[in-house]
Amino acid sequence: MTKEEFIKAITTFPFLTEEELEANNLIHTVTEAKKNDIKSAFERYNIISECVALFGDWAVSEDNDIVNISPKCAYYPILSNNHVLKSENKIFDQLDGKDWFKNTPKQRSSLVDALSYREYKSK
Repeated sequence: MTKEEFIKAITTFPFLTEEELEANNLIHTVTEAKKNDIKSAFERYNIISECVALFGDWAVSEDNDIVNISPKCAYYPILSNNHVLKSENKIFDQLDGKDWFKNTPKQRSSLVDALSYREYKSK
């Protein structure tokens, strides 16, 4: 993906303010079953911290790890200690090769929200 394609990809979705991200954070309304799904996905990658945000299928941990909790998406992780996936450009380059990501605009939009949330919380 070229830089121009990347910019177009992430700017086709509106960036939310911190308040809008909090309002769209699904963690406040998850069921016990969904909490168990999140816990299982986190355990898969040895994430011991709590989930603080959920945008679509993307769960964000207290330690800034992000995991897609859907089995259809192979529980895809974006771990905070992975230096290869440090930048959004590299993350999107990696994910654009995955059919479940490139063919599902909601996955991309939710990931942008999760990455934005992580950015706001790390300031």
